[in-house]
Amino acid sequence: MPPPGFEPEAFGTNSQSSSQLAISPRVVCSSAIYSGSRLNHLGIKVPSEISLTENEISPFFTLLSDGSLISTSNLSHFIDKPIDLIIQEKLDDQTVIQNLKIHVRNRNRMLLFPKSEYHGYIFENEPNNTIVKVEDSLAAMNAIGNVTYSLSGSDDFAILQKGGIIHLISMKKLDRELQKQYSLILNATDAYGSTANTNIKVNVKDVNDNVPKFPIEYYIWNISLDTPQYSKIGKVQAYDADGDKPVYLFYSTNTRPFVIVPQTGEILLMGKLEPRNYNIFVAATDNRDEPIVIGPAARVQIKVSDRNVIEDSNRSLRRQKRSIRQTKTYEHFLESDGNTPGKVMFRLDSVHPDEVFSLENESRWIDVDHNGDVKVKEPWDYEQLEREKTIDFWVKIRAPQQPGKL
Repeated sequence: MPPPGFEPEAFGTNSQSSSQLAISPRVVCSSAIYSGSRLNHLGIKVPSEISLTENEISPFFTLLSDGSLISTSNLSHFIDKPIDLIIQEKLDDQTVIQNLKIHVRNRNRMLLFPKSEYHGYIFENEPNNTIVKVEDSLAAMNAIGNVTYSLSGSDDFAILQKGGIIHLISMKKLDRELQKQYSLILNATDAYGSTANTNIKVNVKDVNDNVPKFPIEYYIWNISLDTPQYSKIGKVQAYDADGDKPVYLFYSTNTRPFVIVPQTGEILLMGKLEPRNYNIFVAATDNRDEPIVIGPAARVQIKVSDRNVIEDSNRSLRRQKRSIRQTKTYEHFLESDGNTPGKVMFRLDSVHPDEVFSLENESRWIDVDHNGDVKVKEPWDYEQLEREKTIDFWVKIRAPQQPGKL
């Protein structure tokens, strides 16, 4: 039941179009309000002279020149007793009178949400108007009359009131790879004018809609005929945009004498070699109950030659020897530091102004510009980094007319 004196349609203002005030005709406050609290701001657009008309209620309030309405006393004895104030605004050639009604509401009966934060989830790729699964009811408590709800924080969601139940619905298909979580604010206003708000965290759950992909589709490795058994020949690597860690397998019928480690993509020698080229195809799958196999697979060519042949070939291609530069470690980066693609994180050291930098192998997380700038390629995700939680990469450095890898 509405409190005494509550008339939803009875409130208005006598303001004229020339007034500089933006007054809400009704203010709702808690009975726990104390002396010196600001109850409302009248929204003065330009400087003007404003004051309260004196009556038996006005001593409980003061109106500052900036439009702030301040209580000068405890207001608990006004619970459910509407307070009528009159605001005077003096303009150049006239005085504008406006009415303001204040409702003091029992502190235990203020409009509120049961929780300060709610959590919900929705699967990516769901159609428009899909209801987000939220752990508890989103309805506000202690409402008088009808409650109006609004949502802020993202246009990807909206509020649907149906059968007295408040639903949070999606307004488009969501992509977890673009945004994993949304932070929303749900606002409520009842017929009494009381307001409340709460936070909603929405997690977008993954659907297995991406296959593992190899950034390098063709590997070529040269090894010697006398390479010892159980040696590591090389490693292939795939990435999955869903965040799954790929599992590797051969996609060829005859792969002897090689085997692949499913968890790492390392290819090992497990038998006797012949002096020829071995062509092997490798696939990667999701580490799920229903894996998706990529296509096409990566091709690996292993060229086996006599050691003397390899040495002669290397000797003919050998350039002036240059030392390998010392490995450097750049520490103290946070996940949030690398959330903007294209952001420059640091610049590699250069010993010559004409040196040109490039990555040895493609990296999921970073790119390297020719000038040595190391940039974010894909937003960094701490959970998807390897156990060491590092981003490791090798860089090639070339100088004009002196090509070669350092």
